[in-house]
Amino acid sequence: MRRDTKQLNLFQQPPVELAKVDYSEGSRRHLQNILYLMRTAEIFPWRAAKAASVEKLFRDLAPTLPDGPELLAEFEAQLARLRAAG
Repeated sequence: MRRDTKQLNLFQQPPVELAKVDYSEGSRRHLQNILYLMRTAEIFPWRAAKAASVEKLFRDLAPTLPDGPELLAEFEAQLARLRAAG
């Protein structure tokens, strides 16, 4: 005896609407924490690999924020100051 069962087709599910999440405040806080660390440092606070990672992160993340240009300008100024300090 064969029974016909209805099985859901996994490939024809109705689309699920995902909630839009705004991560800009968390990103801004993260960048501000980096700037605080740089402002209070007398010498570079990271080794070369970490510094390169932070620099890339900052340059990638800052343009996504409304106040990104100001944050990036301060980051560049602090970066220059710390590099000059040795």
